[in-house]
Amino acid sequence: MTDVQAERPAIPGDLGVRVRRLAVPISLGVVTGLGAQFAISALLGNMGGAALYVRALFIPIAFVFLALEEGIEISSQVIAARQKGADAERRPPVVRLGAFALGCFLVLAVVVAVLAPQMARTLDVSAEHTDTFVLFARLVVAAYALAVLNSVVAGTLRGWGLARSASAITITVAVTQVLGVWLLDEFGGLGVYAVPWSIAISSVITLAAGLFLLVRTGMLRDRGPVAEPRAQTLQVLAAVGIPVSIAYLLISAMNYTSLWVLSGFGKDAVAGYGAAQAVQVLCLAPAIALGSAAAITMNQSLGAGETHLLRPVVLVGVRYALAVYAVIGIAVFALAGPLGDFMSGDDGTADFASSYLSAVSLSWVAFGLITMLNMTLQQVRSGQFAIATDLAYLLAVNVGGGLIARAMDEPKAYFAALAIGNFVIGGMLLAVAWRRYGRLAEAAA
Repeated sequence: MTDVQAERPAIPGDLGVRVRRLAVPISLGVVTGLGAQFAISALLGNMGGAALYVRALFIPIAFVFLALEEGIEISSQVIAARQKGADAERRPPVVRLGAFALGCFLVLAVVVAVLAPQMARTLDVSAEHTDTFVLFARLVVAAYALAVLNSVVAGTLRGWGLARSASAITITVAVTQVLGVWLLDEFGGLGVYAVPWSIAISSVITLAAGLFLLVRTGMLRDRGPVAEPRAQTLQVLAAVGIPVSIAYLLISAMNYTSLWVLSGFGKDAVAGYGAAQAVQVLCLAPAIALGSAAAITMNQSLGAGETHLLRPVVLVGVRYALAVYAVIGIAVFALAGPLGDFMSGDDGTADFASSYLSAVSLSWVAFGLITMLNMTLQQVRSGQFAIATDLAYLLAVNVGGGLIARAMDEPKAYFAALAIGNFVIGGMLLAVAWRRYGRLAEAAA
């Protein structure tokens, strides 16, 4: 054995086990959370076309809030993971992050409430639905201000390695929201307005449960080592939170572009896209879970000084993602028709949703890989690469494909552009991530 081989750090054989132990409960929580949105979309679809139409129009605005929420949640997760790897006795700055999150969301909620009428005009909301859209938007953003506190709690628990506790919060949110929408519409007759009220009610219930879990695990204790310095918290928020938020804003722009492209093909196209998006987002749950699990493992390794594990962890995540999405893509392709019918009782909307799923689902083997790698890049000192990927996707696939579809007056041309773009960008991102983490490991060696 040479001297170089003797000095090479050993790579644990349990990396796959470590990633799976995190990914499974995270995936359960994500599937349940996204499944709730899937179920809510189905409930709205059966309230009538107007309810699903209004919610579909709200998607770009929702992604703005999701961008900020994810930036805060993932920052909480990264802070907790690195702290756990370096010094498990030092508690995470939960209260500080919660105050920051609440302040940001209140400011953004006020901005959206004031600008909601202008947003309706920008989105070309029909006159008969403008008032409904404006009130819906104002109520939802107010409810989001409560919901973000749960994200801080869940992110902290997940980063600390308590994925089951974090998933319990996510599952409780999901169940109470679905029940809330159904009960408030069925017995209260609130229609689409059942959505914001269910968000608010579920947020209050789960925040109480989340705080109890933090107290029980000692992360809100009054004594013991204090939280990390404020400057370090702000540094992570800037280095991780801002790139994550920018990435999600670009996703919002992608959805906005898709709505613009498909709005030229009628109301059924917009509503059908909203229904198909609910299916697609639900199917992305494993990729989100794998990316988060890999990132938590990598950040704990960084905290412990084990940088040689970065590439092996990425490889584990990639293998799982390819296997999972080969199965999911084929299943959705085979069930595209029944899924469209399930998502909406309107024939036009259901047909369009089925058409989208048939054209795009097989490319999810690459789209799942993109999502998994982006989640990892965002959380492990490489957010700029995730931003570059999303920007390239927006300009080349969404805008470029959208212009072609509009010129051809054929929505299926847009679907084809999405499918091709998934494979091209997925391959490029894999090469970038592999090179990036190799360099990080070499720099720290």
